Amino acid sequence: MAEKTIRDRLHETVDAAASLLYPITCPSCDVPLPSSRVPLPICDDCGAGMSRIAPPYCRVCGQAYEGAMSADFQCSNCADRKLAFDFAIGGYAAEGLLRQLMHRFKYEQNIYLAQLLGRLLESTLTDKRIVGKDWILVPVPLHRRRFRNRGFNQAVELCRVLKKRNPKRFQVKKAIRRVRHTPRQAGLDREQRLSNLRGAFALSRFGNMAETLVGKRILLVDDVLTTGATASECGRVLRNSADIAEIGVITVLRG
Repeated sequence: MAEKTIRDRLHETVDAAASLLYPITCPSCDVPLPSSRVPLPICDDCGAGMSRIAPPYCRVCGQAYEGAMSADFQCSNCADRKLAFDFAIGGYAAEGLLRQLMHRFKYEQNIYLAQLLGRLLESTLTDKRIVGKDWILVPVPLHRRRFRNRGFNQAVELCRVLKKRNPKRFQVKKAIRRVRHTPRQAGLDREQRLSNLRGAFALSRFGNMAETLVGKRILLVDDVLTTGATASECGRVLRNSADIAEIGVITVLRG
């Protein structure tokens, strides 16, 4: 394990002082938490209501399956589609408390929830297809109009949490830009979701991004995956721009 730097120790001191002045509370019920060293910044009672996605799930899109499976399988959601990513994994089911917290994070500007949601996203990193490989984290971008309204990109904030907690493991690159404003995917049916995003993304114009990504493994990062349309369109842009070794998708929630 790498030795802690002076900056690391300074951050720990500041965090400890802040926890004394502003005690950490559960973001759902406001019950005080023992310290910042709890496994997750949420109380046990609320945490018990979260459904972590565990095998068996679709080897491509990560859709959970109830029942016993003896081998990898591909679900009906993606069996008839040519998705532009190799695999996708969601951390938790998009239901109940977590659906509410994600809504508060994205639409009510509760940006502090990035810490909890980022920790939940971290659970995807134990997948055997991710462990032991070098990855570049690429946040799914927002259109500038939506960014102005929201004030932040939730995928970027989630990447920051992962990078801070795994500083030696990941690079973060804003490799994709959103070039067309589209209606929100929420509320659209499957066919509408697929057509809504065509031509909505392009490779970043900053630096020589295409050359930078050649031969790399990419983890696209987003908040929720439902049909996989957004991730697939981003993956298509990456694959059309450079010879990418592998593209995975990690999301906090799986719809």
